[in-house]
Amino acid sequence: AQYTQALAMYSNALKKFYYGVDAQILLYMGRAYYDWDKLRECKRTLLRALHLNPTDHRLRFNIALAMQEFAYRTLTKQSKAATKKYSDVLLAVEELRLALKFFTNLEELGSKPSSSPPVIDPEKARTHMEFCSTTLEKAQIVLDAARREEEQAAAKREEQRQRLKAESALRTAEEERQRAEEVAERAEIEERARVNEERLLKLKSQWGSGMAGGGSGDLPMEELEDQEGGEG
Repeated sequence: AQYTQALAMYSNALKKFYYGVDAQILLYMGRAYYDWDKLRECKRTLLRALHLNPTDHRLRFNIALAMQEFAYRTLTKQSKAATKKYSDVLLAVEELRLALKFFTNLEELGSKPSSSPPVIDPEKARTHMEFCSTTLEKAQIVLDAARREEEQAAAKREEQRQRLKAESALRTAEEERQRAEEVAERAEIEERARVNEERLLKLKSQWGSGMAGGGSGDLPMEELEDQEGGEG
């Protein structure tokens, strides 16, 4: 809560008195974000301040410090994680390399002969340079492990995708086969119905012709005699 209140106070002061463009207030806000472990917000705020005052080497040092701390915490967390996130590790390595570059530039600047004392102690900068270099060496192990895990996960996803694709193709083929069988069965039923209909019409036609000719006129005369004799 104290960081939220402090940031709100700084933000209000920045807007009310400095029209949102005071590097010193932004530095205070960056420090509050740093103490609150909001290191990404800290870096963004300090970069705003650096844009307003590009010659302030304290801002560069604090930006480098925020990047170093973010990278270190991320790498520590990822090294202990059961499943490592390659994108997070890669971002941490990139931040660490950039921090090393900042500290190196500050060390070179502080080591130049000058009549006035350097704004940033070159020895302090060298200490951070060594820390970044050592951490980068260790980070490569974490990065390689995260890359392997990412590749394995991608291979599993691709295998699953291919399996689902094959299963879908089999289902589609089975559905098409069933539809083809249903169409063939309907066609066979319709053909049988047509043949039966034609046969029925033919029988009706023959039966109608027989009735018109006198009923049992189709039977031979001798068969009629036999039938009559049988009845007597």
